[in-house]
Amino acid sequence: MLSVVQDLLSRLTSLRMQHLFMIQASPRYVERVSEVLRQKLKQADILVLKGTTMVERRQEALEEQSRLEPRVDLLGGRTRELQKQIEADISKRYHGRPVNLMGVNI
Repeated sequence: MLSVVQDLLSRLTSLRMQHLFMIQASPRYVERVSEVLRQKLKQADILVLKGTTMVERRQEALEEQSRLEPRVDLLGGRTRELQKQIEADISKRYHGRPVNLMGVNI
């Protein structure tokens, strides 16, 4: 009998039952809960819109990257070529001494 009473007591004092009692007793509580739910729904809608926007931005970034990669490769090749030419020119000026330019290599 004690376990039945404890079970009944735990059911009556559960969080769900407390909410139901508050809903029954206070219309202001219902308004507060419904306002919180509306805010959460609004935030969910905003997050869904942001998610679709991020997918679109990601796609645009991938397209731009694929469009610009050949140009970057071309610029890297041209930079290495110019670096070799500069090294050769400086080497000539200093009687054939080997010259290595240091820095960022592309």
